[in-house]
Amino acid sequence: MNICEYCEYSFIKRGNLYKHQRTAKYCLKLQGKEPVNTVTHQCTYCDKTFSRTDILNRHREKCTAREIREKMCGEQNKLLVIIAQLSKTIENLSQNRQVAESPSSDENVIN
Repeated sequence: MNICEYCEYSFIKRGNLYKHQRTAKYCLKLQGKEPVNTVTHQCTYCDKTFSRTDILNRHREKCTAREIREKMCGEQNKLLVIIAQLSKTIENLSQNRQVAESPSSDENVIN
């Protein structure tokens, strides 16, 4: 077992330990170092940031904000369909009203 001497996190592979010590922000702070990698990868669902894309991808699979947004999108799509149907109904009613209010062609004929 490979244990980080700074944060006591354990790893099966030594390479993962070294990668952790070079990239984990909290571990770098414990080492008294500033993160070298200024590139951040942001979750599109909850706005958390990560220094590595593999960690971001793992996070996305479990992100609870993702589930909430997907449910909201489903509900939003249903609402958009209802709004479109209502708009067509209003347009049809408006056209029917205009036809009913327009003078008939018989009234325009002068005898």
